Amino acid sequence: YLYYRDDDWIVAPLLSAEDFHREAEQQHNCVERIYMEQVQKGRTHVISLRLACRPDRSYITCEVKNGKIEQWLTANNTKPPKSCDKIKHKLALQFMKGWTEIGR
Repeated sequence: YLYYRDDDWIVAPLLSAEDFHREAEQQHNCVERIYMEQVQKGRTHVISLRLACRPDRSYITCEVKNGKIEQWLTANNTKPPKSCDKIKHKLALQFMKGWTEIGR
């Protein structure tokens, strides 16, 4: 339920140490240093949103905990533009639905 793709976005969870390292370098954030261990322990999830036209470059880093979006930030921990509200709402519904369906 943490995966999503459409004509504009590619969304996938960070799973490996390499994923976390790449995300931290591209976004200039603390995701590798602080969140990797939390994800490994199953306490939270971190996903990367990428524009479909630039699949090699992270645009938003998102923390999902208990089916809810806890953090939603672009590079240097800045708030994404309003133009991202539509995808945020769509993903919030998907995450909550997925969380409920897996019986957490």
